[in-house]
Amino acid sequence: MKEYLDKYKINGNFKFSRDQSLEKQCNASKNYGGIYLIFALSEDKIGSLIYIGSSGWVNQKGEFLLRKKGMYDRIVNGKQFDTKRKYSWAIKMKEDKINEIQVDWYVTYDENIKHIPAYSEAVLIQKYFDENKLLPLWNLEF
Repeated sequence: MKEYLDKYKINGNFKFSRDQSLEKQCNASKNYGGIYLIFALSEDKIGSLIYIGSSGWVNQKGEFLLRKKGMYDRIVNGKQFDTKRKYSWAIKMKEDKINEIQVDWYVTYDENIKHIPAYSEAVLIQKYFDENKLLPLWNLEF
């Protein structure tokens, strides 16, 4: 996966623990869309990739469409586990005995590269599936 992700020059990461505000911790781009990978940092799951997601889409005219506050908004306010992530992640982390996660994010569509985020998400999920014969823990289906 690393070789695939290396092509995305605008990227970053942040850590989040159950007692923190996701809105304050998230440093993902508010101006671009792309993909994000979540890694568990608890003792029994150190470095385990538990989720692959994407933000942004392309319409029929080839125009890139972005949420109001880009990838940041998708991570913080997008729904997962039936509610906004800013609420659901801490609950799910407690259930799964995960104390902290790291979110790595990558801009896949900008002035220099034009990869539809869902395409990049699908490539990474396929790579994960090929290696593990299942999806990441928090990807319930694809």
